[in-house]
Amino acid sequence: MNLVTAITLGISIAGFIGGIIIKIAGLSMKMGKLTQQVEQNEKRDDEERSHNSAKFSELYNRTADHSANIQALQVSISTLAETTNRIEAKLDRLIEKERVK
Repeated sequence: MNLVTAITLGISIAGFIGGIIIKIAGLSMKMGKLTQQVEQNEKRDDEERSHNSAKFSELYNRTADHSANIQALQVSISTLAETTNRIEAKLDRLIEKERVK
């Protein structure tokens, strides 16, 4: 093997190793960008979860308030129905008394 062949072979091997190093550096940069993007996405997801949790809590509280209002209205309606039934019974008795006269 002469000197020119050895130098050419050395340059080829160095170029190959240099190419591998450049490729590894590029992949490392892509990995860094992906890691940063994942961290940003996790942060955004955490913010959205806390926002959704607050919304759900507000909706749950409103639903509970509505349920309490509905129960109060049901009691009022029941009371009105009982009162109406008593008035109706009294009116029926008054009508019967008028018919008897």
